[in-house]
Amino acid sequence: MLLLIAWVCGLDPAAAQTPGRSHEVIDGATLKIDAKVVRLAGIEVPLPGDGRYAQRWAEQARRAVQSFVADKTLNVTPAGAGRDRYGRRLVHIGDEQGHWLQGELLRAGLARVWVPWVTPERLDEMLKLEQEARLAKRGMWGDAFFVVLSADAIDRRHLDRLQIVEGRVKAVATVRNTTYLNFGDDWRSDFTIEMTSDVRRAFVKAKLDPKTLPGKLIRVRGWPIWRNGPAIEVKFPAQIEMLD
Repeated sequence: MLLLIAWVCGLDPAAAQTPGRSHEVIDGATLKIDAKVVRLAGIEVPLPGDGRYAQRWAEQARRAVQSFVADKTLNVTPAGAGRDRYGRRLVHIGDEQGHWLQGELLRAGLARVWVPWVTPERLDEMLKLEQEARLAKRGMWGDAFFVVLSADAIDRRHLDRLQIVEGRVKAVATVRNTTYLNFGDDWRSDFTIEMTSDVRRAFVKAKLDPKTLPGKLIRVRGWPIWRNGPAIEVKFPAQIEMLD
């Protein structure tokens, strides 16, 4: 299949268009364009390897991407200098009609917001689209496997895959170089958010000082691990949303 690709690197998109580039949809967030593998910035989609409960939504996300890119002129915009852990360029993809691929996937409930390393462009817009789809129970949001977890409900079943967790911070403590946000009375078993001293300084700079969070209702996203109970280690402020 052939399409037009506009690699937008600070230039006028129309001037950057190159006709006749081949493409391949690898999965719902990854494409190969002109022999370059790129990754959609700011979102995470279910993947076939995420388990049998995710396979249905992984296939729907892949088909949605295929439908979006088919026979279109695409604008491919690098997300700053960002790359994922596999070295793939992080990009935003749109078409000539102004449709935005990430937005379409979020609106359909086929993706969740995920923010690697730095705050991505259009974060607030992505969070709003995700929230609308979640409230309407579109796509994966109608599936109990992807439900937003309360801090007192997360357990070993929810480890090692992207989770969104909501709860009210009960206490904040710093031990050596790590700050802990505790969501229960017993830090040895209840849900906890962890951050290093460097991350804590980034939170303070973002006007989200952990010391101000006790009593606040927040939403955090990340991959839970088991460390004296379930825990998520945050690395950047965009992983946390204030809900109060």
